[in-house]
Amino acid sequence: MHLNGRLLTIARDEVTPLDEGEYYTFDIIGLTVFDLDGNELGRVDNILRTGSNDVYQVHSKDGKEVLIPALKSVVKAIDIAQGKMIVDLLEETEDAR
Repeated sequence: MHLNGRLLTIARDEVTPLDEGEYYTFDIIGLTVFDLDGNELGRVDNILRTGSNDVYQVHSKDGKEVLIPALKSVVKAIDIAQGKMIVDLLEETEDAR
């Protein structure tokens, strides 16, 4: 049987359970992202693999893009059941502008 060019799917209830704090890509994509003040930043629509850490690509309703490093210091909470992620984005410094 040849599987080249075919889509392989697995039922959600058949995937291997992950350790606490680990998530499948399909769990992260689509989450609504909020900052610590409860402001909606947008939805995760892609995950960029950089080698050192993943980066969540978030697009807001007004078309702005925010790149969020998948680091514990930035991503404070992920709630798959609620469909949301809470992040702590660093303030821009005067030199970074």
